Amino acid sequence: MHKKKIIRAISVFAVLAMVAILAPAAAFADNTAQITSLSYDGNTDVVTVMGGISAVADITMMAVMSDAPLDSIPGGLTADDIMYIDQEKVDDGLTYTWNFKPRDTAEGSYITVFLGG
Repeated sequence: MHKKKIIRAISVFAVLAMVAILAPAAAFADNTAQITSLSYDGNTDVVTVMGGISAVADITMMAVMSDAPLDSIPGGLTADDIMYIDQEKVDDGLTYTWNFKPRDTAEGSYITVFLGG
């Protein structure tokens, strides 16, 4: 594994751990979405985000690449900063799972995950 990939793996793990501790839930309307598991597989370069939601809803997950961990979505965000974005209807079992690979062309060492609905 080359140096950039090792640094990315460590950075991704640190941010995923921070998000899991500091922002485990996002509330919208009368619904709450929780991140229950965040992981990064350095062998496959895949980030996995899993969680649950309190009622049937459409939920959006966006992953942003940056030079430092983020508390909120930054102003001036460009398409190049977005590593992954998707929306799905969560109903059966009220759980969700997203798997994605960070783009090699992205700038930054940190991936922060945001939830919304």
